[in-house]
Formats: sequence, C-alpha cells, structure tokens
Amino acid sequence: MSISLYYSGRRDILLNDNEMKLLSNLIIKYNYLMTEYVKDKTELFTLVSHDLLENGEIFSGSIKLPNKLNMVMKYLNNWCDLLTEIKLSIQNVIIKVNVDDHEIIWDDKLNKFDPQK
Repeated sequence: MSISLYYSGRRDILLNDNEMKLLSNLIIKYNYLMTEYVKDKTELFTLVSHDLLENGEIFSGSIKLPNKLNMVMKYLNNWCDLLTEIKLSIQNVIIKVNVDDHEIIWDDKLNKFDPQK
C-alpha cells in the first residue's frame, strides 16, 4: 500500500524572482533536513514544471510517503513544516495539502499545517 502527500499553492499573481529563490531555498533546506534524519534513500520534495501548472497555481507537487508506519509522521511533520514556512513567507498564497483524500488543514491557533488534526 502506498500513500502520498499532495500539495499546491494558488494566488492571483505569479511568483517574482525573490519569491522563487525563497521557495527554492526552503525546499533545499527541508530536503537536507529529511536526508540528514533518514540517512537512507528518500523521496525528496519536488515541484511540477511550471508549464504543467493549472491556471492560478504557483506551485504543485506530490511526494510518496514511506511504507513504514512509524516513519510516516516524521515525514508528514517535516513536509508540513516546509509548507507552513512557505505559507508564512509568500504573501496571499492559498496552500492545499492532502494525504491521499484526507485534507490537512491550516490551524489558525498554532499558525501551521498540523497533520495530527
């Protein structure tokens, strides 16, 4: 059985150069954190090519989660932390996060995407 995390960001205007650089640096940071933790071959956070984005999307992608149940939450927390940092760093972005058909919602009290909810 395979489960995946799906994510996308939407807003009315495209990312500017500074926002693209910020997004890229955040992805590099969290991919590094995950590889340091896992010390094993792991699927990294990636984005689909811009020419494959739907109208209004500024980023989109998916990542397969591990088959080991005890590792799923570590992965989810890492990727949700990344998506939280993106949401807090890029103005007016609306981010949608799902694990297969289960939506991970933004927690206004915690100011983050919380996979435990």
